[in-house]
Amino acid sequence: VLDGVYQELMHNGDYGTNWHRDILDSWTEDNTDAENPILIGDQNANGTSSRFLFDRDYMSIRNVSLGYNVPSSMLQNIGMTNTRVFVTGTNLYTFTSLKGMDPMQSFAGTQGYNYTPLRTVTFGVSMNF
Repeated sequence: VLDGVYQELMHNGDYGTNWHRDILDSWTEDNTDAENPILIGDQNANGTSSRFLFDRDYMSIRNVSLGYNVPSSMLQNIGMTNTRVFVTGTNLYTFTSLKGMDPMQSFAGTQGYNYTPLRTVTFGVSMNF
């Protein structure tokens, strides 16, 4: 897939526009083995080329729930019948070679600025008396 979001972040210095951290590996006289071209004037440093093509394969940790039921023998002295401690995580991590875009986004329209789904971690305790 052509990662257009990453491509846009690899420009040669448009004012008011963010860069991707990979721009630090641009060609200089001291860094001739750089991954990116030299950043000068109006040169099109982020012109469409095969360097913005990436494998779209990914693996995602979407939902994880861990819980522990406290043994009833520990609860009898304090008048509880059941207690459960838990943690739940959603969208915990996505393993991908893509550098700018989210591989789970829709490709039906423009890839634009779609944000990665929110990572959510919830802790809780459920008690019955």
